[in-house]
Amino acid sequence: MRKIFNILISLVILGSVARAESRVGNGGYGVRIGGAVYALDLAARGVHHAPYLSEGVVDQLPAPVRAKLEQGLARVTAPEVVALVATKLAELQRRIGEQQIRYYDVARIVEAMDQYHWVNTVDLPCVDVGDDQSPFPNKVQLAFRQNGWVRFCADFNGLDRPDQAAIVLHELVYGLHVEAQPFVSQLTGFLFSPDFAAFGARDGEELKQTLAGLVGGDIITGPAPAAVVKVGGYIRFATGLAKIPSDILVTDETRLQVRVDPNDWHVLLLTGRKAGRVTVTMIDAEGRHPYVIDVVP
Repeated sequence: MRKIFNILISLVILGSVARAESRVGNGGYGVRIGGAVYALDLAARGVHHAPYLSEGVVDQLPAPVRAKLEQGLARVTAPEVVALVATKLAELQRRIGEQQIRYYDVARIVEAMDQYHWVNTVDLPCVDVGDDQSPFPNKVQLAFRQNGWVRFCADFNGLDRPDQAAIVLHELVYGLHVEAQPFVSQLTGFLFSPDFAAFGARDGEELKQTLAGLVGGDIITGPAPAAVVKVGGYIRFATGLAKIPSDILVTDETRLQVRVDPNDWHVLLLTGRKAGRVTVTMIDAEGRHPYVIDVVP
């Protein structure tokens, strides 16, 4: 009787969640195909039957980040699923470094877990969903958010390890990028695809475009800059020039305001306006002296 009562309460909770949530896209969705349930992000990428599992990958998250992930997911899924999630995030961080993508740290994805309590609600039935957000029929919502909780419902426990990991990864990334649902799904499917394993030039571009979609703006790539200034922030930048400059060229003044310190011509006063990479070129009697400045959120 008590179990029936708990199930009834779960149904009431789930109904209120369905009304309270207004998530766009396929957040936390699975799809029923041939009698089995798969993570929709994997099915949409076409890799649900043979996902890339990062076997042999030795990348590791920093120990404090890995510990935080394991603790946060302890009530959600098995250690082997958490291990796959951790490997995917570590591999993603390596690819970000290889592409010289700056100012995107996957540790922030794990840090964002603190906004919610994460729990596997084993008695909570999942609900079938019907919408026109994807071409797949027979969808089921396997995870949902409400009032500071991320809950995984009963059908989640029947998924294979890769599909559980994909659903968890989706929810982790979504927690940091709640306004970028389509790109969350795109990244999740990409991480389990053979393209991510092969990682050619085209795949590097896909990663850059996906991360740009997640952050809602440009991402910065390339070698380390001479200086970094925050949007709305201000710094003094010493150029080290020996001669007084005759001109200053700025590639994008909408991103960076540049002024010479009236009390010291060696110093530039830099004010960040919009995120992006800007080159400031000082011209003096000895030639042109470019400085790369990154403006970051």
